[in-house]
Amino acid sequence: MALVRFINPFAPRNLQGVQARQIKTWVRAVFDLEEDAAVSVAQLACPDAGCPDVETVIAIVRPRCRPQKLCIPAPLAAVTEADIRALQSKCNPAS
Repeated sequence: MALVRFINPFAPRNLQGVQARQIKTWVRAVFDLEEDAAVSVAQLACPDAGCPDVETVIAIVRPRCRPQKLCIPAPLAAVTEADIRALQSKCNPAS
């Protein structure tokens, strides 16, 4: 049986903010983004059957390019640099 991780919705948000900034730093480095690219990180609940209860969604927006949406099936606090590297190896971002 898989271990279910409890996400405390009342946990201090500043810890999530620190982790979100760290994830943005990893995304910028791993995807070699230019300064004018925007990176957004959010932890979202997924009510659909078959998807994790909580996932981390990363959006990369580059000038003159379509936005790129990446999902990690884990809460924000559990995302590691290795997760970001795994995403990079799975996709070929538009330049």
